[in-house]
Amino acid sequence: MIPSSSGSWGAAENAAGEQAIRLRHRLGLLRLLANLGPLFGNLGTVACMVESLRQVATARGCCIDWSPALVTTVWVLLVAIVSSVFYFVLEARAKALEFGLSAAAMEMVRRLKPAAGTRPQRPIQ
Repeated sequence: MIPSSSGSWGAAENAAGEQAIRLRHRLGLLRLLANLGPLFGNLGTVACMVESLRQVATARGCCIDWSPALVTTVWVLLVAIVSSVFYFVLEARAKALEFGLSAAAMEMVRRLKPAAGTRPQRPIQ
Protein backbone atom coordinates (compact mmCIF):
# COMPACT_ATOMS: atom_id res chain seq x y z
CA MET A 1 0.00 0.00 0.00
CA ILE A 2 1.33 3.41 -0.95
CA PRO A 3 1.35 5.97 1.86
CA SER A 4 -1.00 8.88 1.36
CA SER A 5 1.77 11.43 1.87
CA SER A 6 3.41 10.35 -1.39
CA GLY A 7 3.25 13.01 -4.10
CA SER A 8 2.71 10.46 -6.87
CA TRP A 9 -0.25 8.95 -4.99
CA GLY A 10 -1.93 12.37 -4.83
CA ALA A 11 -1.32 12.93 -8.53
CA ALA A 12 -2.87 9.53 -9.31
CA GLU A 13 -5.91 10.39 -7.19
CA ASN A 14 -6.31 13.70 -9.03
CA ALA A 15 -6.03 12.03 -12.43
CA ALA A 16 -8.59 9.39 -11.44
CA GLY A 17 -10.95 12.09 -10.21
CA GLU A 18 -10.67 13.98 -13.49
CA GLN A 19 -11.41 10.84 -15.49
CA ALA A 20 -14.42 10.06 -13.30
CA ILE A 21 -15.83 13.52 -13.91
CA ARG A 22 -15.35 13.18 -17.68
CA LEU A 23 -17.10 9.82 -17.60
CA ARG A 24 -20.01 11.25 -15.60
CA HIS A 25 -20.28 14.12 -18.10
CA ARG A 26 -20.62 11.64 -20.96
CA LEU A 27 -23.22 9.69 -19.00
CA GLY A 28 -25.13 12.95 -18.53
CA LEU A 29 -25.22 13.44 -22.30
CA LEU A 30 -26.53 9.92 -22.72
CA ARG A 31 -29.20 10.62 -20.09
CA LEU A 32 -30.22 13.77 -21.95
CA LEU A 33 -30.61 11.87 -25.22
CA ALA A 34 -32.61 9.14 -23.48
CA ASN A 35 -34.95 11.75 -22.02
CA LEU A 36 -35.37 13.66 -25.28
CA GLY A 37 -36.15 10.62 -27.43
CA PRO A 38 -39.65 9.98 -26.06
CA LEU A 39 -40.41 13.70 -26.00
CA PHE A 40 -39.60 14.04 -29.71
CA GLY A 41 -41.65 10.91 -30.43
CA ASN A 42 -44.65 12.31 -28.58
CA LEU A 43 -44.21 15.66 -30.27
CA GLY A 44 -44.34 14.06 -33.71
CA THR A 45 -47.38 11.98 -32.79
CA VAL A 46 -49.33 14.91 -31.39
CA ALA A 47 -48.38 17.18 -34.30
CA CYS A 48 -49.68 14.57 -36.76
CA MET A 49 -52.87 14.17 -34.73
CA VAL A 50 -53.46 17.93 -34.86
CA GLU A 51 -53.13 17.93 -38.64
CA SER A 52 -55.31 14.82 -39.03
CA LEU A 53 -58.09 16.30 -36.91
CA ARG A 54 -57.98 19.50 -38.97
CA GLN A 55 -58.31 17.54 -42.19
CA VAL A 56 -61.17 15.42 -40.82
CA ALA A 57 -63.00 18.52 -39.60
CA THR A 58 -62.71 20.29 -42.98
CA ALA A 59 -63.51 17.17 -45.07
CA ARG A 60 -66.68 16.35 -43.18
CA GLY A 61 -67.77 19.90 -42.70
CA CYS A 62 -67.78 19.54 -38.93
CA CYS A 63 -68.38 22.64 -36.95
CA ILE A 64 -66.16 21.39 -34.11
CA ASP A 65 -62.42 21.20 -34.72
CA TRP A 66 -60.68 19.28 -31.95
CA SER A 67 -57.16 20.05 -33.13
CA PRO A 68 -56.72 23.19 -30.97
CA ALA A 69 -57.09 21.00 -27.90
CA LEU A 70 -53.84 19.27 -28.83
CA VAL A 71 -51.94 22.45 -29.68
CA THR A 72 -51.25 23.06 -25.98
CA THR A 73 -49.76 19.57 -25.78
CA VAL A 74 -47.42 20.46 -28.63
CA TRP A 75 -46.30 23.61 -26.81
CA VAL A 76 -45.78 21.74 -23.53
CA LEU A 77 -43.63 19.17 -25.29
CA LEU A 78 -41.57 21.93 -26.93
CA VAL A 79 -41.05 23.62 -23.55
CA ALA A 80 -40.03 20.28 -22.01
CA ILE A 81 -37.49 19.65 -24.76
CA VAL A 82 -35.92 23.12 -24.53
CA SER A 83 -35.91 22.97 -20.71
CA SER A 84 -34.17 19.59 -20.76
CA VAL A 85 -31.41 20.91 -22.99
CA PHE A 86 -30.90 24.04 -20.86
CA TYR A 87 -30.86 21.94 -17.69
CA PHE A 88 -28.17 19.70 -19.17
CA VAL A 89 -26.02 22.69 -20.17
CA LEU A 90 -26.37 24.40 -16.78
CA GLU A 91 -25.73 21.17 -14.89
CA ALA A 92 -22.55 20.57 -16.89
CA ARG A 93 -21.34 24.11 -16.17
CA ALA A 94 -22.10 23.74 -12.46
CA LYS A 95 -20.17 20.46 -12.28
CA ALA A 96 -17.21 22.00 -14.09
CA LEU A 97 -17.24 24.93 -11.66
CA GLU A 98 -17.50 22.56 -8.71
CA PHE A 99 -14.54 20.55 -9.98
CA GLY A 100 -12.49 23.70 -10.48
CA LEU A 101 -13.27 24.93 -6.97
CA SER A 102 -12.45 21.54 -5.49
CA ALA A 103 -9.13 21.42 -7.34
CA ALA A 104 -8.29 24.96 -6.19
CA ALA A 105 -9.15 24.09 -2.59
CA MET A 106 -6.99 20.95 -2.69
CA GLU A 107 -4.10 22.94 -4.14
CA MET A 108 -4.49 25.59 -1.44
CA VAL A 109 -4.49 22.92 1.30
CA ARG A 110 -1.44 21.29 -0.27
CA ARG A 111 0.46 24.59 -0.26
CA LEU A 112 -0.51 25.42 3.31
CA LYS A 113 0.35 21.97 4.65
CA PRO A 114 3.74 21.94 6.38
CA ALA A 115 6.50 20.01 4.66
CA ALA A 116 7.34 16.53 5.97
CA GLY A 117 9.83 16.62 8.81
CA THR A 118 9.16 20.24 9.82
CA ARG A 119 7.45 21.19 13.02
CA PRO A 120 4.38 23.37 12.84
CA GLN A 121 4.91 26.82 14.30
CA ARG A 122 3.15 27.70 17.49
CA PRO A 123 0.60 30.47 17.23
CA ILE A 124 1.68 33.82 18.66
CA GLN A 125 -0.09 34.60 21.91
